Amino acid sequence: MKILETTGVLILAAGRGRRAGAPKLTATVDGKSYLAIIVDRLQEAGFQVIVAVVSADYRQWAENEVPGVVIIVNPDPDRGMMSSVAAGVLGMPATQGIMIVPVDHPFVAVDTYRKLGIAFKKNPHQIIKPSCGGKTGHPVIVPRRLAEKVPPEDLEGGLQAFLTRSAIEVYSIHVEDEGILQNMNGPA
Repeated sequence: MKILETTGVLILAAGRGRRAGAPKLTATVDGKSYLAIIVDRLQEAGFQVIVAVVSADYRQWAENEVPGVVIIVNPDPDRGMMSSVAAGVLGMPATQGIMIVPVDHPFVAVDTYRKLGIAFKKNPHQIIKPSCGGKTGHPVIVPRRLAEKVPPEDLEGGLQAFLTRSAIEVYSIHVEDEGILQNMNGPA
């Protein structure tokens, strides 16, 4: 689907998963890792440029788990999520936009990914966010020029605060997909 070629995907999977008891990229549902579930859904939606940021300890595992996906190592994931975004953007092939997908949101629907990509194609200078039931969720698409400005250290308020401070207009797209709100944080 050519419309989605303008957006690359950055899966944030370098966290240690302290609250979950193990790194979330290796958590499974029906024998399939969160990382593999997300990659399968993104590919089914038509995304071709997919990058996953992992810790050094999980590089080989990730390369085996999702062959064909570009794997980038965050050399210091303890610096927080922003460091993974910054590392991933450096290794992302040229695209107009970057969809940022936390690995702890494995239940986002294929159609939601597709709708977000199409919305960015139509609004390439805006931040694209999904909403469901009046709440915004993940993933988010940001113009590459903004993603390239993400600092390598966490900020108070995280990525959301950074995006808000950017003053770039947000285009919200309503979806009937509670997967955008399901943050899988605990061991259960």
